[in-house]
Amino acid sequence: MNPRIAKRADRRPILFAMGCFLIYAGYGFIGQTAKALGTRWGAMGAELLAAVLAILLLSQLGWWRRAGFRAPHWRRLWVILPYLLYLGGGYRGVTTSWSETLLLALSALLIGFQEEVWLRGIFLETFRGRYGALRAVVISSLMFGLLHTANLFSGAGPGVVVTQVLATLLFGLVYAGIRIQTGSIWVPIGLHAATDFLSFVGTSAGQTMEPAPPLVLAIMALLIAAYGIALLWGVERQKDLTA
Repeated sequence: MNPRIAKRADRRPILFAMGCFLIYAGYGFIGQTAKALGTRWGAMGAELLAAVLAILLLSQLGWWRRAGFRAPHWRRLWVILPYLLYLGGGYRGVTTSWSETLLLALSALLIGFQEEVWLRGIFLETFRGRYGALRAVVISSLMFGLLHTANLFSGAGPGVVVTQVLATLLFGLVYAGIRIQTGSIWVPIGLHAATDFLSFVGTSAGQTMEPAPPLVLAIMALLIAAYGIALLWGVERQKDLTA
């Protein structure tokens, strides 16, 4: 642990977060460039780099327990049931080869780990000490959404990117709520990785569906938003489960 870095993070959260954001945005640029070039190992290398940087920063801050690296409160795991229903509804089977499936699983795990550690670990805790849990969740979720504008560099159209930004913002609220409710970052890491894995497997197997009608997308967005709000309702008055 480096006390000087930890004090800067607590005393000047905005400045500290801006520095971290620039570092993380740099990873995003590298990763999206690799995707645009069709370099799978380059993209996975970028994910691994982001994970290593997050681990190093957490070690310097001494925030491992504070960031949620502990066993979950098992009696609170019922809060993930709506998310499991969502995952089950989106499952389309696995038809890729074993080697391809393993690579996709590794990629999903890297993404789930590094994104949750940065957003629901480092950024959430950076803001929570100064602004409270609810504001910290909103700020970190906004950052989560905005970071996905990097998909423009991989050739995604503006409409697709806007949809991704809004979706990741809403899921950011859900992941943060689950992390606070269960007291462990391992839970959103697992759910995030599982979500990405099912998405990757479906895409690789040619199972992607036609875009849902706007009304369906709007209803899904409202349901996800309602789930996130329910998770965060009264969060400022709750006991800090990560303490």
